[in-house]
Amino acid sequence: MSEPPDLPAIELDPETILQTLHRHRVQFVLIGGYAVILQGVDTRVTYDLDVVPQAGQPNLRRLGSALKALDAHVITFWDPDTDELHVESSDLSPQVFLDNPFLHLLTNAGRLDVLMSPGGFAEGYTRLVEHAEHETVLGLRIQLASVADLIMMKEAVGRPRDLNDLEELHRIAEGR
Repeated sequence: MSEPPDLPAIELDPETILQTLHRHRVQFVLIGGYAVILQGVDTRVTYDLDVVPQAGQPNLRRLGSALKALDAHVITFWDPDTDELHVESSDLSPQVFLDNPFLHLLTNAGRLDVLMSPGGFAEGYTRLVEHAEHETVLGLRIQLASVADLIMMKEAVGRPRDLNDLEELHRIAEGR
């Protein structure tokens, strides 16, 4: 699957998204730009949250409920020339996540990407949770992707912004 184009910057409210996932007892590992920031890359800017959920049916049902509470819609198209963003409703049942290993969502608290198998981690949550760090973020206990796993994901994907993160992530890894 090819990498989707960069989506427009939309104000992100990570606290609302994380609180909603927590309230619905969704098991996930936080990855992506926000995880990179939390791991200490203070030059990184992000406009979305990226999560890898545990793939069991009960957890994916809870994820669907949390996304319904966030009024989530699947982003289906963005025209960068006109800033036209198309979204559509989905029932967000467990099968939708299993059939679509990468979903871009627009919620009432900003963008959220749900990845079942992020770059370099075909096993998804099962593999990431082995090294995840349990952190308190915005007053909530979450599972945060380790620096080593973030490095592996960034190397596997290889987009320019991922390559920019690598130097800082390697510096952080050496300091631990």
